[in-house]
Amino acid sequence: MSGRFKKAPLVYVSARINTTPVPQLLPDQKALLQQAMMKCGLVINVESNAQAINLDQQIGGNPSFTPIQRLAFFSQDRSQCLLIDKDAIEWRVTTYNKYADFIQSFENNVEALLKAVDFLGHLACHEFILSYADIIAPQNNHNLNDYFKNADSILPLSYYKAHSSSDVKQVGHSQVTRVTRPDQKITISLEQLPIEENKIKKLLPEPLMEPDQKLGMPLEIRDEWRSPTSGDYGLLMTQAGILEKVSIDKMSFESTFGDNHKLTKETFNSLLNFEVCNQDWEYEDTRSTH
Repeated sequence: MSGRFKKAPLVYVSARINTTPVPQLLPDQKALLQQAMMKCGLVINVESNAQAINLDQQIGGNPSFTPIQRLAFFSQDRSQCLLIDKDAIEWRVTTYNKYADFIQSFENNVEALLKAVDFLGHLACHEFILSYADIIAPQNNHNLNDYFKNADSILPLSYYKAHSSSDVKQVGHSQVTRVTRPDQKITISLEQLPIEENKIKKLLPEPLMEPDQKLGMPLEIRDEWRSPTSGDYGLLMTQAGILEKVSIDKMSFESTFGDNHKLTKETFNSLLNFEVCNQDWEYEDTRSTH
C-alpha cells in the first residue's frame, strides 16, 4: 500500500532505544536537558521516582529497594514525550501523521539531548523497538471480524463465539512472535474485548501502559469509537525489534527504525480486510502528493 488511512485506528506509537544503565544526572545536567528540550517544543518536564524491589534469594532474606529515576519531557498538550528511563531513551506520541515525521522528531530530540549532556552519547545500545497500538472498533454496522482477513483464524474468540452463546462475558487474547532474521523479530498481540455500557474501556495493551500517572498521556478517542456498533472490539499491538550493538551517537535511525517500520507495516497490512478497512478508515492514495 502506498497510501494511508485518514481515520487510522492508531492511538499510540513509541520508539525505544534500550541501552546500558543511564548514569544518575547531576542537577546542572538536568537543567541543561530541560533547556534543550524546551527548544525542541517539549516544555513540560516531569521527574518520576520509584522503588524497584530486589528479592533476596536466600530463605528468610529481606527484600531491598533500589531507587529508579526517570525523566520525561512533554509537549504542551502532552501528546509527545521524550522519556529518559533507567536503561533506555524512548519517544512516545499519541498523535501520529506519518512515520517520517515521527522518527525525524525522535532523531532531532536525541541529537539535542546529546549536545546538552554529551556523555549520554557513549551509552551502549543493544535493541531498537518500534511499537504501534490500534483500537479496531466496529462502525457502519460492521462486526469486528469484518476488518480482518481470515478472521476465524485470527480472532481469539472465534471458536468460543460459536459454542458459548449463553456466556455472560468473553475476553480473548492471542500473541504471536516471529523471528524474521537472527537480529529481528515481530510480535503481534490481539485482544478481543467486550464493549460494555457502549464504551471502550481498555485503550492500551499492558506492555505499552505507563505505570506512573505522572507520566501519562491523553489518548485521542475518535467520535465513531464512542458508539460502537458491535459487541466486541479489538486492541492490537504491532511491535518490531532489532538487536544491534552500537553507541547511541553512532546509531542510524534510518536503518534500525526504518527496518522495524517496514516490518510492522507489512505485518499490519497482512491482517486486514481492505474492502472494509478502506471504507471505514477512509483510505487515500498519497502517491500523487509525494
